[in-house]
Amino acid sequence: MRRAVVLAVVLILASVACASSQTRDADVGGGRPAATTGTSSAPAPGTTAPAGKVSERYADMALWHCHPAKTDDLCAAAELGATVIGPAGNEPATDPPAAAVPPIDCFYVYPTVDSTSSAPSRTFDQPVNPIEAIVIQATFAPYGPLCRRFAPRYEQVTGAGYRSAQAVEVMATASAQVEEAFDHYLATENHGRPFVLIGHSQGTHHLVKLIQDRLDGPAGEARRRQLVSALLLGPVGLVAVSKGQAVGGTFSTVPLCRAKDQVGCVVAYDSYAEGYPPVALPARADKERVCTNPADLTAGDRLVPLSGPRFSRSTAGVTTPFEIWPGHFAARCALDSAGEPFLEISAQAGADPRAGALLARSGAINLHVLDPNFAMGDLLALVATQSAAATARR
Repeated sequence: MRRAVVLAVVLILASVACASSQTRDADVGGGRPAATTGTSSAPAPGTTAPAGKVSERYADMALWHCHPAKTDDLCAAAELGATVIGPAGNEPATDPPAAAVPPIDCFYVYPTVDSTSSAPSRTFDQPVNPIEAIVIQATFAPYGPLCRRFAPRYEQVTGAGYRSAQAVEVMATASAQVEEAFDHYLATENHGRPFVLIGHSQGTHHLVKLIQDRLDGPAGEARRRQLVSALLLGPVGLVAVSKGQAVGGTFSTVPLCRAKDQVGCVVAYDSYAEGYPPVALPARADKERVCTNPADLTAGDRLVPLSGPRFSRSTAGVTTPFEIWPGHFAARCALDSAGEPFLEISAQAGADPRAGALLARSGAINLHVLDPNFAMGDLLALVATQSAAATARR
């Protein structure tokens, strides 16, 4: 039953991804003007970042899925046991030790989770969608050993909403709520702690606007000092930089991550199966889609094995909710027909036959729904390294 539910979730989210991708491919830069040049800079020592603003709405714990003060926290309730599916056999995964009080915070904005409603938006009046809970527990809860977890609810666009006349209005409302929740977190919980921003699909779109409004440019200089990194997964071409550069385009001063111990930077990619590249975006003379390979930020177009793809249970005899598949997949930043990069996922030689089957089955709709899953082990390792670097410099 659990496996059937998870499979249904994957298919539902994949259909939402297809519906929303068409709308967002043309939305490079978040629909907002951005400077095209600039360099990352840290504020002068002793500079105090703005304290945020208390929100009456987000003072209510019912509007948080994950929050350290929430008694029915979705992240804390997640069953995260995993089995490693390796070439030499299967074995229990070893969880990293969790700090009593993690040194950083993680703020997460989840993807579109409703593709069945005909309404343009999913509102606070509706109960929590079961898919919402599964997605959060599968793709955000694993960060628990590394950071305190914060995941606000927000009134998001539905699958039907992307094709409606209300799409722009609903997206604006959702972005405003995400920023309100972030401001409330800053005012009530942050206390100057370093933080990671994590988003996927629609959630990434709202985080792009949040970074532009709260962290980018001269006005965000002080707050930028607290940014460990922003993991902007599945932006569907939204995040762009000046060609060949690490900055400029969507963000004027927040650069791409180019080293594993670099902080205050962005990791962003759109993943596609080998043989199924993305449809080329309209020509852009001086901009290109971002591709940062989380398995190796310096790899460029070199193929790198993915250390810990994480999927729901599918192997006979496995009893844990999740499986980790090292040695089965690899990734590289390839180029589409317009010469723009994207993250290409391929099956490695000697991989389980199901690895190739998964890519072939998913290729026709791209790998958008699984953007976080393939790179989960590498993203967790990267955040751990960045966390150590961020806390060492404070």
